[in-house]
Amino acid sequence: MRAQRRLLKALPAAAAIYCLYCLALVASQRYMIYPGTMIGPRHGKPPEGTEVVRFSRGGARVEAWFIPAQSPRGALIYAHGNYELIDDNADALLPYRDMGLHVLLVEFPGYGRSSGIPDQEAITALFADGYDWLVREKGVRNGTVLAHGKSLGGGVVCALSRRRKLAGLVLESAFTGMDAMAAKYLVPGFLLRDRYDNLAALGEFRGPVMILHGTGDMVIPYHHGLRLKAAAPGSSFVSFNAGHNDLPRNKRYWNRIREFVSAVSALKGK
Repeated sequence: MRAQRRLLKALPAAAAIYCLYCLALVASQRYMIYPGTMIGPRHGKPPEGTEVVRFSRGGARVEAWFIPAQSPRGALIYAHGNYELIDDNADALLPYRDMGLHVLLVEFPGYGRSSGIPDQEAITALFADGYDWLVREKGVRNGTVLAHGKSLGGGVVCALSRRRKLAGLVLESAFTGMDAMAAKYLVPGFLLRDRYDNLAALGEFRGPVMILHGTGDMVIPYHHGLRLKAAAPGSSFVSFNAGHNDLPRNKRYWNRIREFVSAVSALKGK
């Protein structure tokens, strides 16, 4: 009985501590989801032939890099991880250009040389602007834009798929939804401002999907990739003996992506 009474007395204090913990995480969630705002601008050069463009929306002015392909059959729009910049990925994505796809890397608001504050709505709207720019300014046919998202970028391109017609999705080290990530911190999902519900997006998406995930991923565990595959019947799944930030963009990686791109029906005709 004494132990029970002590427990009952401790419960209000424990509940108060938990509430304070949740409030602290809620207050800092944008910093946790978008830590790349603290990186600062890089000073690297874009690949030769790159066109630097800027999109403006809601007070944000966001930089994007457009890498043209010769005799293009479509385009690739890329969303990076939450602690990266477009500068970190441009050279690594050149194999897409060699597959006959224009490549457009859109920065997140508040990242690198871009102004604004990142959130799901702002980022998704800017990526939709990038898609529209490809169609309007570069003559890319609607529906021939493939989207590749890494980590948080997987959430971005899944959100984009609910607003624009995509030829296909490549999800690299992606999560099922931000609710599941919040659960790791014992925080209820309804407290999140940005949900990035990838499972729901895949449930609606009717195009081809490729999922790439490391079996040793400690940031976004492997079972997220398996659940994404289950949500997209017929999707391609490629596992790597790797973690979250060291997924090798090696010959096997690009061969599987090349096979996927070759099979995307929307990209077969000019």
